[in-house]
Amino acid sequence: MSCARPVPGPGYSDADRAENLRRSAEVARIALMSNLCVIAAFITPLEAHRKVVAEIIGPDRLSPGVIDASLECAAAGTSRASMPGPGREASPS
Repeated sequence: MSCARPVPGPGYSDADRAENLRRSAEVARIALMSNLCVIAAFITPLEAHRKVVAEIIGPDRLSPGVIDASLECAAAGTSRASMPGPGREASPS
């Protein structure tokens, strides 16, 4: 019996990021076609990538949003204790 090797995921190049977004958008589209409620975050600073996601999912089913976070908050990761502001008092779920 042979063990299957894991398929390497996309890296961090522009092409790899575009492919990862495309795959994620396709999964969301399939779920939407199955009448599921889908909430997904497609994070990219590039307009070209956002257009590809909108084409796959459908612009009428996409609600873009912008989150403006400081580098300090982004570097803090997911640790609520290290975040400034009211979120630091919240207990993790």
